[in-house]
Amino acid sequence: MLLQDYRDAPGEGVYDKIASVGMFEHVGLKNLPVYFGAVRRLLREKGLFLNHGITSSDIDNGAVGMGGGAFIGRYVFPRGELPHLHRAIHDMSALDLEVHDVECLRPHYAKTLGFWSANFERNLDAAVAESSERTARIWRIYLAGCAYGFEQGWMSIHQVLASKRTRPGRTELPLTRDWMYRE
Repeated sequence: MLLQDYRDAPGEGVYDKIASVGMFEHVGLKNLPVYFGAVRRLLREKGLFLNHGITSSDIDNGAVGMGGGAFIGRYVFPRGELPHLHRAIHDMSALDLEVHDVECLRPHYAKTLGFWSANFERNLDAAVAESSERTARIWRIYLAGCAYGFEQGWMSIHQVLASKRTRPGRTELPLTRDWMYRE
């Protein structure tokens, strides 16, 4: 595992697989081609890329409803921007990253955030002791608000599986999803 800026990762075609979890919503819409370009450069031909990230439900990549986006941008994730799924797929495809599978995890993530929020509430005194009253208030609002926002469909979360394909031919993935469900 490397801990560095994705733009500075050295090499070309050096990885068989790349997984990005909860990151691409932080690179900015204008930087998505740079981000996916780095993935393309680092993957070998037919290598796999899994992108797991929060997406906007607004096809114009707009902010989260009821001012939630402004709150998150100010207090939790400055300069974060949520691309709509079609924007992510468009930018991936433009860089020879062929999309093979897309899975929406929005209902699952709404439940997950609900559990995180409830757990945070159960441990509120410890959270305040570790941080501050102000920080704990921000995270209370953030977790509960995000659980509600995902439940309402104001934003979503998608996993997109793609492969680098700059030359004609099949990917190395099986033809069906059967392999995913075997024990």
